Amino acid sequence: MKKYFNIVIIIFGFLFLEAKDAFAITNSTHIKSFLDNLIDRYTSLEEYVKHSILADYSNKNNYLSAINIHIVDVLFFVILFCIVSVLVLSMVMFLKRIFHSIIDKKNENHKHTDILFVTEMLFSSDNSISSSDRFKSRKKYLVKLIYHLHNDLIGASADKLREMFIANNLHRYTLNKAKSFLNYKKAQYIKALYVMKIEEVIPFAKKYFKSNHENLRTESLLANITFSENNDFSFLYEIQYKLTDWEQIRIYDLLIKNSINVPDFSNWLNSPNKSVVVFCLRMIRLFHQDVNIYKVATLLDNEDPTIRFNTLTTLRDFKDEFLLPQFISRYKNETDENKLQIIKNISSIRNNTSIEFLQNILLSEKFYLKLEAALTLKEMGKDGREILYKANYLEDKEVVRIVKHALDIRI
Repeated sequence: MKKYFNIVIIIFGFLFLEAKDAFAITNSTHIKSFLDNLIDRYTSLEEYVKHSILADYSNKNNYLSAINIHIVDVLFFVILFCIVSVLVLSMVMFLKRIFHSIIDKKNENHKHTDILFVTEMLFSSDNSISSSDRFKSRKKYLVKLIYHLHNDLIGASADKLREMFIANNLHRYTLNKAKSFLNYKKAQYIKALYVMKIEEVIPFAKKYFKSNHENLRTESLLANITFSENNDFSFLYEIQYKLTDWEQIRIYDLLIKNSINVPDFSNWLNSPNKSVVVFCLRMIRLFHQDVNIYKVATLLDNEDPTIRFNTLTTLRDFKDEFLLPQFISRYKNETDENKLQIIKNISSIRNNTSIEFLQNILLSEKFYLKLEAALTLKEMGKDGREILYKANYLEDKEVVRIVKHALDIRI
């Protein structure tokens, strides 16, 4: 049985090598080389199987009568079947590459002409937009071209591209394509439609607000934000899944690019969804909604350390002295990451009443917290530097190294 097991392993190795060679085929020369290697390997495999079976038998001329001939037949039938399968797969892959190569070459030849065609229409003195036969034959590629151009243009040029898009029924074509059973294609076409300001996308996009496919869900949300009346962000009440960092960045980017009226994000600070709270804290900071400082400060007592961290980063930009006692009182019970953020917040306020607090950190905390405290003391002016000069003579070698680093004039 061990011999047969070895033969099976060798057969699989044989098939692996043939498959590897098959995927490397790109032209007729490679096919000839592949077939030559296939014949050589098959001959070697056949010889190995015969000799391995004959090893235990003295009469080599009658080896087939000494073993179960059916086992040999089955082995070679499997080998033959696999060889044919590899050959068919190789031919399919080769023909597919040839087909795609022809298509790519054809598209490359048309690409320059498409750009010239759209550019001429875009910058023509005639303000009227009419349909063209070219749009009928090159819809797929012109949709991509116009969409990408529109995404980079503003004003009259962007408006004219949109008119061109609608006049040639490319919006209908794109809506139909958005019905693809592939989620990534749905996402692509939904994005093209809301970028081109085609409101008909909304009923279709709403179906995918809760999709498990992140990209499709994101594009659907962005379509809703783009066309919602009074910039409706009510979807933030309904989100039950995690709003990823990438989704948050995309929403922020859309708000900036489209000059959308920003809502009061403090409305969702009590959301049961942690990611929504984090998103709203970030938006409050980025859009300088300083009026919400007291609402944001209440989250310093939130049980989730990530929410507290984002609360601290938001409050840092407010630089309000009333926050200083709250930072100091909460420092002891915070995580190390949040402790570091508290020190940075104190640095932004620069109130000398916190010098003693920073001195205690310098003498008793972990290395990176000590370092941040030393750098903050340096920024506190004369009183802060005096603390550092005194610490320079302590026996604690780590503190001395930190102080020398903080007082380095090159920093």
